[in-house]
Amino acid sequence: MSEKQDTPRTGHTPGPWKVIHESVFNRDVSEKLFDARCCSIADPEVVDANLALAAAAPDLLRALEAALPSVRREANAAWKSANTTSVSERFRWTQEAERLDKIAEDGRAALAKAKGNTP
Repeated sequence: MSEKQDTPRTGHTPGPWKVIHESVFNRDVSEKLFDARCCSIADPEVVDANLALAAAAPDLLRALEAALPSVRREANAAWKSANTTSVSERFRWTQEAERLDKIAEDGRAALAKAKGNTP
């Protein structure tokens, strides 16, 4: 097997990505990932913002993967507090737990979408 085949793929070109003249390139600018001029259907006024978001995608993905376990732990702690506190505090902790559960659910769905999986 070649070295390239032995290296696990992340599903996308590793970041960081760079925006240069309406195109997004890989970290060492040896590979053009996409060109907004040839494939953009967006309003020209938002192309730069779209490119900046696309270039940040690997960093956003990495940050979300790192943050989700903490959100899950906080949600579990909030559910525990909701079940062990006084009746007057239970509602507040339940709301917090539900809010954190929603954040975790949205994060998992976004990761699945970014990796080409169905959430």
